[in-house]
Amino acid sequence: MSAPTVFDPQTLTESALAALHAHRAAFANAAGPAFDQGSYALSVRIGPGDGVDVDLPPALARVVAAALAEVADGHAVEVRTVGEELSTQEAADLLGVSRPFLVGLLDGGEIPSWKVGTHRRVQRADVLAHRTRMRATATEALQNLADQAQDLGLGYGSEPAS
Repeated sequence: MSAPTVFDPQTLTESALAALHAHRAAFANAAGPAFDQGSYALSVRIGPGDGVDVDLPPALARVVAAALAEVADGHAVEVRTVGEELSTQEAADLLGVSRPFLVGLLDGGEIPSWKVGTHRRVQRADVLAHRTRMRATATEALQNLADQAQDLGLGYGSEPAS
């Protein structure tokens, strides 16, 4: 894993910080709700003069927008690579669950893990695969509920079956 890259707005001149504020506002206005829906792309020019324009994928454009907003607010931003080996807290944060709940998943064998000393570690890919399975299970359960409601005549705009 490479060392993090830190950008501290305290190193900017007042005019550069003012330009960041203007760019942030223009970016937010141009992006609008399309940005939140992932249908907005950001292009960056690499190299001097005409350079080469590169279209960033929406997920990366959101990262750049978030970094721009933080720097414009005067906060330092750190960019680093994400490790493939996660602690139980990092894995729990990635899943959006508590650490004790994650430990239960590890104890139940739902996510492979190993110990480094007294601490458990998991592979990022295994956590993401579990998250995909969780979402698929939730989607299937919701579809089953919707199908049952439809069968019972409980759909939107209909009267319940008697």
